[in-house]
Amino acid sequence: MANCTPSQAQKEAFIAQMTQRMAEVARKLSEWITAEPRTLEEAEKMTLQSIKELGNALLGSLISLNVPAYPEEEVPCPCGQAATYQRMRPAHVDTLGPVRVPWDPHGS
Repeated sequence: MANCTPSQAQKEAFIAQMTQRMAEVARKLSEWITAEPRTLEEAEKMTLQSIKELGNALLGSLISLNVPAYPEEEVPCPCGQAATYQRMRPAHVDTLGPVRVPWDPHGS
């Protein structure tokens, strides 16, 4: 089975990155809301947009913690044969919206 256990350093980097990202969102929203009078509807729309963007970044980074550091050479295929490892590459999926899942072959 492939090793999907992130190091403590990877976890701490994830936490630091997301903390910084949340601070940037809070800063952006506070500057936006005080730049001119805003309605509750405008504030709600901007907040939801910011939360969605933050959620996309959070999910993509979170999933990257679960990427195997060393892929297996072969895995069982539903057809009964073995599927041979080809390569790992970044992925783009739509869940909360577009989410980019990076892949770091060095596990850093």
